Parts: sequence; C-alpha cells; structure tokens
Amino acid sequence: MVVEQLQREGYDTVLVGKWHVRNQPRECGFARAPLWLRGGGSPYRNPQLSHGLDGKPETTTGHITDLFTDAALDALRGAAQPLFLWLAYNAPHTPWYAAPQYREPYEKKESGALAPPCHPKSAKPFDWITYYSVITHLDHAIGRIVEELDRGKLWDNTYVFFMGDNGFMCGTRNWNGKVVPWEESVRVPFLAAGGKVKRGARPDSPVCSIDLPATWLELAGVKPAYRLAGRSLTQLLQTGKGGPDAGFSVWSDGRPEALAVKTAVEPYRLVRTRTHKLIVWESGRKALYDHRADPAEENDLLERREFTAKAAELRAMLVARMRETKDPAAAWLQGSPVP
Repeated sequence: MVVEQLQREGYDTVLVGKWHVRNQPRECGFARAPLWLRGGGSPYRNPQLSHGLDGKPETTTGHITDLFTDAALDALRGAAQPLFLWLAYNAPHTPWYAAPQYREPYEKKESGALAPPCHPKSAKPFDWITYYSVITHLDHAIGRIVEELDRGKLWDNTYVFFMGDNGFMCGTRNWNGKVVPWEESVRVPFLAAGGKVKRGARPDSPVCSIDLPATWLELAGVKPAYRLAGRSLTQLLQTGKGGPDAGFSVWSDGRPEALAVKTAVEPYRLVRTRTHKLIVWESGRKALYDHRADPAEENDLLERREFTAKAAELRAMLVARMRETKDPAAAWLQGSPVP
C-alpha cells in the first residue's frame, strides 16, 4: 500500500473523513484516524463518526464538514514529522444539508436559473440551491485549511491535492447519480497547489485519480514497492506542460444493488484524450464522441467514415491499457473490432 510505504519512510499518515473502503484504515497504512466516517454517506448534522483507528461509530455533535475540518486542522498543528493527510469530505454527497448562511446567496434566484450554461434544458429538475450551498460550505472549509498552511509557513513545503471522487449528473440524461461514462460524471474537479506546483497553469492533460499514488511517492522520493497502475504527474505539476495523452475510467459492477438508487449501470471501460472519448460497454456496444466540440455528447461519431482512424487509435490505447492492467474486460473487445 502506498500510504504504508510513506509511513515506513517516516511520514505521519493521518486519515480524516469518509472511508468507503472494505479494508480498515490501519490495514491500509494509516497510523492515526482522529475522526472518520465508516461507509459512503451520512447525515450532515450530528453524524455517527469514529474517533481513533479502533473507535466505534458514535453520535458526534456538529456539522460533518466543520467536524472534519477541525480534525484536519488539529492534525496540521500537531505535526512533528512529515505529514500525509488524507482528508475526505462527505460533501457534496447526499443526503444534503446546508446551513442558512450558505444558502442565502442562492435563494434570491429560482433553482432552475442557477443551472450551468451548458446544462441541457431537457434535464430533470434539480435542487441547485442546496447543492451549491453545500459546495460553498466545502469551499469555506478548504479555505480554512489553506489559511492554516499559510499561518504555519508550510505552504511552500506542502503539496495540496483537491479532487472530486466522481461527478453527479444533476438530472442530465434523466439521471441524478454518478458512475456513468458521460462527461458530467467522469470529468471531476482536480486541482493541485503548494510546493513546486506551477502557479496559474491550467493543463488539459486527461489525468486520473489513480495517478495520484505514483505522484505522491515520487514527490516524497520513495520508490514504489511494486508496479503501480497510475502514472506520476510530477513533471506536469512542476512545469504545467506535458502529462498523459489519455485517461481511463472503469465501472465493473452491473448489479442494481451496487448503487444507493437501486438502478443498474452497465459495466464499461472508456479512454479519454484531450479531444475524444471512446466508450465500450460489456454488451459490446460502443460510442465515440468529440467532447471538446460536443460537450453534451449528443453526436456519436463511431459510424462516420471520417472518424474510422480516430476510433482505431483510441481502441488501441484502450486495449493496451487493458493488457497492461490485466483487465478481464479485454474480452469485450475480442472479435469485435471498432469500425
């Protein structure tokens, strides 16, 4: 485990926040877990949280975003050695709740009028006011973390990564959920700052969450104990240039009970470059989109002759990735060449 490697190299490895993983934090290399949530979702007010690695869930008074932030700040202030802090907020996971001070800026408008400009008018109604309010509270919490790093003169010697775990469709394609292959779901916020990160850079490289462990180890000067599936982004972070040519996304569980909404999502694999995306589903159906020219992904280009070469190029990338990772889903592509 990458976290365990960092611990062995002298890092204080700390978990704060949501832990939706079967293995317990201690098994994954965390030395401390001052405050954490077992599972994927929780009420925002007075949540059931665990205190300490072996703590049992108990009612903890307060708002979950503030509770996690306070625990993270305590970890930063008490750090006596190099620190790896995994801070996993519950927000903006359902069930949503936002305090009045965060709702007020948005309540002056109708909820539907707050939708992003590219949000399709055909989408299901969505509670943008509460969603934005929860995210604004989260923004405030992240600001408190940044202020503490500044106050402790740690900013130049700390790398901060911020990433959404997966995108919420917000009613697009009649779906108020996640884990689907469309842009709203797979293209999530991903920011890096501090340390030697190139300020002001906005690269469009299709990076993935799975690239972070390799990046952390390289930044810490630690050689991976085994081959990692991700790629280090260190050069991209420090120069703002280059980076991977393609990113990949996977969904493998097609059971209705796999999601809280009790609706099955067909397993898929996809490859995404800076301009195009190829999706392959378990059933064998495929789709090709130019997501830069067609961000709503309304026009499948797979059957158009002028895109045959592009489809073949992306298919080759996907096959290579499947072979590299020994993905059993490679069988989906056997004997079914992309046109």
